[in-house]
Formats: sequence, C-alpha cells, structure tokens
Amino acid sequence: MAFQSSILMINAVLVLLYPLWYIFIYYFLSYFLMRSSLESHCLLKMVKLVTSRKKQAWERSQFLSLRSLEMTIFNASLRPLLQTI
Repeated sequence: MAFQSSILMINAVLVLLYPLWYIFIYYFLSYFLMRSSLESHCLLKMVKLVTSRKKQAWERSQFLSLRSLEMTIFNASLRPLLQTI
C-alpha cells in the first residue's frame, strides 16, 4: 500500500509540474531561437556592410580608372595643340 501511495504522490507531483515543463521548454527554445536569429541578423548586417564596402571600393576604382582614361585622352588631345604653340 505504501508503494501505491508513493506512486500516486509521484504522479500528483508530475501532473502539477507538467505545465511548468511546457513553460520551461517554451522559454528555453524561444531564448535560443531569438539568440540565433539575433546572431544571424548581426551576421547579415556584417555581410551587407562588407559587400557595400567592396561595392564602394569597386565603384571608386572604376571612377579612378575612368578618370585616368579621361586624363590620358585629354593629354593626348592637348599634346598636338601644345606642340603647335
């Protein structure tokens, strides 16, 4: 009889703790999901920052190469004019 009462007590405790397990699992999972989404958000921002900086560097190099081409063309067109003077 003592064995059955101890089983009943264990069952009663488990039934009372059952909702707490759901709450614990919910908060545990939501914490890790939120943390992982925050990490992925930060990682995404870092990737965007790096790609934007690479794009800016590429645009700057294209601008500088275009500028040097313009200067070369300008110098080439200016040289005959200066030679006539």
